[in-house]
Amino acid sequence: RPSAMEKLRYASGGVERKVKTPIHKALPPQVFLHMLSFLRIGELLRMERVSKALHRVVQSKTLWEGIVRRPPKHGERRMYLPDTRASHHREVAFELLSLCQKQPAEVIDGKYLWASSTDHPSQSIENVVSANPKFWSSTGSEAAHSESCVISIVQPLTIVTSVSIKPYKASYQLGLPCYAPRSFRVSVGFTPEDFHWTSEPMVCVNEPRFQELKINPRVVHGGYVKLEFVGKHQIQRGDEKHYVAIERIRIMGIPVDGHESALNTSLVDFALSRGLNPGSLVGEKSVSSVAQNPKEARNEVLRALWQTSKRFNSRMRFERQLLKRIRGLIERGKYMTAGVLVVGCQLHNMSLRNTVASWVKERHKAADTKGQPGTESPVAYVIPFIKRNARLTHKESYFVGVIDCLHPNEGLITEYLEARIVRPSEELGDFYMQQKQYHKAGTMYQGSNVPDKVLDALIMMGDFSKVVNVATQLALLDKDIVTLVQRVTKMRCRDDAVYLANLLIEAGGVSRGTMKIVAENLGIANQNCPNWDPFDAIEDEACSVDLGPLSPV
Repeated sequence: RPSAMEKLRYASGGVERKVKTPIHKALPPQVFLHMLSFLRIGELLRMERVSKALHRVVQSKTLWEGIVRRPPKHGERRMYLPDTRASHHREVAFELLSLCQKQPAEVIDGKYLWASSTDHPSQSIENVVSANPKFWSSTGSEAAHSESCVISIVQPLTIVTSVSIKPYKASYQLGLPCYAPRSFRVSVGFTPEDFHWTSEPMVCVNEPRFQELKINPRVVHGGYVKLEFVGKHQIQRGDEKHYVAIERIRIMGIPVDGHESALNTSLVDFALSRGLNPGSLVGEKSVSSVAQNPKEARNEVLRALWQTSKRFNSRMRFERQLLKRIRGLIERGKYMTAGVLVVGCQLHNMSLRNTVASWVKERHKAADTKGQPGTESPVAYVIPFIKRNARLTHKESYFVGVIDCLHPNEGLITEYLEARIVRPSEELGDFYMQQKQYHKAGTMYQGSNVPDKVLDALIMMGDFSKVVNVATQLALLDKDIVTLVQRVTKMRCRDDAVYLANLLIEAGGVSRGTMKIVAENLGIANQNCPNWDPFDAIEDEACSVDLGPLSPV
């Protein structure tokens, strides 16, 4: 600040005062607006309060249009819309800022489902939109062949935030192979034939877990989602062809609520320009008015979206409040009350029921509440289901196994299996294997068709005659015979492996070359003898070893 003497000099005209030019006047307007476009919205709001000149600059439509179209920088939480058709970009920017605060929900409705190929009618594309244990499988082809499917979502204008796939692990096949694609990409459109946006391919790992392709923070809206599976990992034994099998597809999104706002108006205008049929939303009686008055058609579409999103949001709100209340009961150890609430509210969504069962299981593993005053055992969660004879999901059946281990003499698992309350599952079989109840584990594996683990249960039981019978039914290849004998050596002992190899020779159907490899692995090969025969060597070794009683481990 100038001193009093300097002010006197300025007033007398003796000294010419140097005034600095403001930066928004010193730079060209386009350059300054480009610089401002890299600021966050909160920083722009603070800048426009500095002066009237900066307020006018920050109000520029060009600036806000660039912000709406630009992806957010690191750490900035907002969405962006490259294909905007709005005239009020400042309002759209604020709506995009609040849009990221909304919680996406699962938006598949499954009214339209299509797949490029299906291996068997029981393996149709309808299986991927529910939480049942079934799956969709393509037909066999070369490894580089692509497959695709199209799925409809809850309404023609839904902002898709992410798409996840869960490859299927074929437990009923030897080796438990997983049939994942090498990569997949997602397309979104307003009709099943025309898609206005396609993502970059996402590489998939060949594992049976959810793999997510995120679209957020970009605003991509539509009513149909197409998934293209590029390449195939796994070869199926027998026909030596490559397949893709998907257990579950999950599409998360935010339905357009239908409010007459700048963002929703822009989204509807873009959809109408891309071929969205308003008759699918407002009825065929209004189709004739579209060509005559596009503005009225847009308003009718917004009103229809308001009705559909209102019903959807009401259902989602109820489910969220219910899950929040159930989670609170589980955290407080009131498991039976949580089960009563799930049964009483008739929560038929198997995915949500599995989620609740996972919470109970986490609590059960985190802390054993048995014997503590004022708390319940986590297995009390399934008692309300059993009392109403409600069929349990795979994750809920786990707790029946826990109850059965606590009361082993009551035969609960047999009773519930006969009443079809409990579903035989691989997870329940794994639980019984940990408890060293191999017979029940084998029953679960056999009921859920997991031959690899059926063999493991029989090996641990020491029932090698049944191991040979199962191996004969499965028509094991030569390399599988070698692997099976190695598993017996690892899980039990070498003498038991020799005994199994002898039983396989007696059953027949095993080549001399295979048994030679088996004998070498067992350490009974004699290469110095020119007339050495692997069959005779294994039989002699089986006679010499003392097996003792073949009892479970």
